[in-house]
Amino acid sequence: HLFFRPLYAFFPFPFPQMDRFCTPTYWRKLLDPAVQVIFLTGCGGGFDFVHNLTLLPALVEAGKTVVLGSYSFGDPEANRGGTQVWAAEDAPEVRAVRVTGECIPSPGYGPEVGVCQFLDQRYPAKAPHEVYAYYARDFSVPRLSSLWRELDSRHHFDAVVAFDGGSDSLMRGDESGLGDPI
Repeated sequence: HLFFRPLYAFFPFPFPQMDRFCTPTYWRKLLDPAVQVIFLTGCGGGFDFVHNLTLLPALVEAGKTVVLGSYSFGDPEANRGGTQVWAAEDAPEVRAVRVTGECIPSPGYGPEVGVCQFLDQRYPAKAPHEVYAYYARDFSVPRLSSLWRELDSRHHFDAVVAFDGGSDSLMRGDESGLGDPI
């Protein structure tokens, strides 16, 4: 979490107000006292929600409540022990599942469970941690909007950070298959 310290914490600027010029605008907005509940979610599929976790230590240190979402390329229902929290009105088989570290991850792909287990160890006072997981290829923009509205009604978000890790920039461009449906 040293990455998110104001620049003057590392260099002895003569004027503390230099922080205002050295801290990114999005970070100042997230640290605003009026912002208490923040939804961190991936928006490109795969491990994008994990990239978003780089913000978590500083947000926890700032006393923020953080809700995690995983726009996953795995089937969230394959994580045994998860709880269905939402289903699309137009396609009830399209669901979102809340997983915790107590779940048994899918043998093929279940990073959400591992993240919850890690967070339970790192921040035991706030355990059990949970991640809302939803299968990216089942979602359209209207379905994703509906899910996020449902999660907002449960948690009352003050801010949403949707993160695309950019991992696909490592590809050549001739790979087959869908990269990001949204």
